[in-house]
Amino acid sequence: MIGKLKIGFGIWLFLIFILFGGYRIIDLSVALSWISAVFLHEMGHLFAARLCGADIKSFTLDVVGAKMTLCGKLLSYKEEILIAAAGPLTNLITAGLLSSSFGEFSSFSMMLAILNLFPVFGFDGYRILFSFISLFFGNEIAASLMKKLSFFAIIIIWLLAVYLLLRFGAGFSAFILACSLFSSAIV
Repeated sequence: MIGKLKIGFGIWLFLIFILFGGYRIIDLSVALSWISAVFLHEMGHLFAARLCGADIKSFTLDVVGAKMTLCGKLLSYKEEILIAAAGPLTNLITAGLLSSSFGEFSSFSMMLAILNLFPVFGFDGYRILFSFISLFFGNEIAASLMKKLSFFAIIIIWLLAVYLLLRFGAGFSAFILACSLFSSAIV
């Protein structure tokens, strides 16, 4: 069963932006490619959750992802791994299948999959690795290890973004992402 399906504030804001001339500022095909990649990624999670028999209380889709609230039974670590891996796997499959026809979409889809596999808190890679470690060593060890690993992954992303900025004058959006991740990890 799926409860409430919602469209997040970011998508409504984006639609209003496009409606009032935003298409002159950004390439509409780029924006639609990104939103399509995010949508398919989140549908992968939703499909896997239903496959695991999870009852979905609410599902809110936004520009950078979705929030899914489950109710009912607790998920096993294996089910959590399956659900977390389904999003990036969906992106990798669609990127591979559509690469010759939809290059821009495929690029965004591949980028979304790779980024989400980083072991950073809030990303799918974190959930996969946390559940895998918990399966063998318990929650306490997994939480302690993942806190350190997440911080280290954020530092790596930040250093890569700084390198791209200094070396090529590109990667500003990666730098902003890394800074926001870094600030949320410290707080």
